[in-house]
Amino acid sequence: MTSYKIYLGLETKQGKVIDISEVYSYLSELGIEGATIIETMGFYKGTLEKSCIIELIIKSDVYTKISLLTIADAIKEKFNQEEVLCTSQYTKIHRGGN
Repeated sequence: MTSYKIYLGLETKQGKVIDISEVYSYLSELGIEGATIIETMGFYKGTLEKSCIIELIIKSDVYTKISLLTIADAIKEKFNQEEVLCTSQYTKIHRGGN
């Protein structure tokens, strides 16, 4: 499995504040059935800003690197961002036992 994270600033290039519920609604519009959205603080180009991390855990090849970048581009455009950060990491689920 792979864990993908998209880091999104919660303010547009014009300074409009983005509510976290807008992020949730847009993910639903994109057909994403499950994600973790973490509200956080970050800084971009030396300026502190509210941000969120959108984490997707993928068990199969449903989402490839290409589709992740397509999702990230859609989020970038929808929320009028200069850029968003995407990361990926191999993930293993522990199911208990030995």
